[in-house]
Amino acid sequence: MDYYLERAKLYQQQAQQALSYMTRGETNLANLLLKNLKRSYVSEMDNMNDKKHDFYTVLVDMNSFLSDELDEMTELEYIRNKFREYVLIHEDN
Repeated sequence: MDYYLERAKLYQQQAQQALSYMTRGETNLANLLLKNLKRSYVSEMDNMNDKKHDFYTVLVDMNSFLSDELDEMTELEYIRNKFREYVLIHEDN
C-alpha cells in the first residue's frame, strides 16, 4: 500500500476522532489531537523530497487554509475532508 495513502487515511481518522471528541464536549482532547495533526502534517510537508507529489500539494493547500484564524470545528472538518478527498482519488490507483 502507498505510504502517502496510508498517511492520508491516518490523518483523516485522527481528524474524525477529534471531531467526535468535540461533539461530546471533550474540547481539551480535541484540541490536543488538532495540535498533533498540525504538527505532524507540517513536519511531513517540510521533510518531503518530492514537491510535485499530489500529497505535498494537499499539505501545502491545507496549511495555507488553516493559517487563518478559524474555529477548531472548521479546521478539523477541513482536514478530514481534504484527506478523504485524497483517499478517494488515490485508493484505486
